[in-house]
Amino acid sequence: MDVRAVNGLLDTHALLWWITDDRRLTRRARGVIAAGGILVSVVSLWEIEIKRGLGRIEADTRAILDEVSRTDGFHWLDVRPSHVAGLADLPPGHGDPFDRMLVAQARQAHVPLVTRDKALRGYAIELVW
Repeated sequence: MDVRAVNGLLDTHALLWWITDDRRLTRRARGVIAAGGILVSVVSLWEIEIKRGLGRIEADTRAILDEVSRTDGFHWLDVRPSHVAGLADLPPGHGDPFDRMLVAQARQAHVPLVTRDKALRGYAIELVW
């Protein structure tokens, strides 16, 4: 995929809210997602499955995998060794390892992160909400 055609990387809650058409997803976020060129990290799928296993959310991980895979304009983003190494460049401040990896991935891809998480404002990335 040509990174110039990427409009953003979805945070996990943005992915879930898009799939469920949740009203908490803002008009701006919906517009970016609807435009296509959206990255969905396997980190989000992993986070969903962990939270589902802990009973913190109700979600069908396989259905989400299928939905993302068949949605036009959505593209899976694998975790690469350079993403892991990029974590060392992030300042402390956010303790969620999933969010930190998404930040590292967004930084390396030079794309905005679609998130409502205000705690991520301290990182040198563009946020869309």
